[in-house]
Amino acid sequence: MFSAAVVYARQGSNATLSWRLPQPAVREFTVRRFSSDILFHVTNYNKVDITRTYRTRAEFTGNIDSSGSGVFSFLLYDVVWNSDRGVYRCYRGSPGSRGDQMSDCGQVLDVIRCGGRCTGSSGSISSPNYPGNYGNYLICSYVIDAGETLITLVFEDFSTQSWYDVVKVYDASNNLLVHLSGDRGGYTVQSAIYYRVVFTTSPRGVRKGFKAVWTGM
Repeated sequence: MFSAAVVYARQGSNATLSWRLPQPAVREFTVRRFSSDILFHVTNYNKVDITRTYRTRAEFTGNIDSSGSGVFSFLLYDVVWNSDRGVYRCYRGSPGSRGDQMSDCGQVLDVIRCGGRCTGSSGSISSPNYPGNYGNYLICSYVIDAGETLITLVFEDFSTQSWYDVVKVYDASNNLLVHLSGDRGGYTVQSAIYYRVVFTTSPRGVRKGFKAVWTGM
């Protein structure tokens, strides 16, 4: 089973993916997105070629020695949600051979289409297009950093499709503080100096979303 740390990048920004090549070394392999889109072709352990489709959008930044050991990393420019997000894996052999998947070789890229970073002891955030309906397939991440000031976050208005469209709030230690879905207007999150609010939506339907405000204590 493939598992790897997730890299997050905002749509339109650049993303760096990186992993240490597994041993024993493989003389020839390809790096693919979702097992179909081919980005890189590696031969003779350490010769790296970028495929034509990605030649203007990707740059190999890794360091592979002559034995095939080292770090495989690359920079992907101007990432787009529908064409760049996904699982990047390594497969033995040439692009045409479609060999076996290599274990512990690859990474996951998640492209964030909405959200942002906020600072200060007071402010507000809202879902995309609020109070109009939000869209499907969203992954929005909002960071609220109040420095040393203790703040309280209140969802003044909250209406999402129950079970499917969810808001999760985390603290600075990545502890889950609350999981919200449905109609939860007026909900108050426990006080903190930092919040990370993640809003995800499904393909099933839309509602107006949320507005949240925070104030210092």
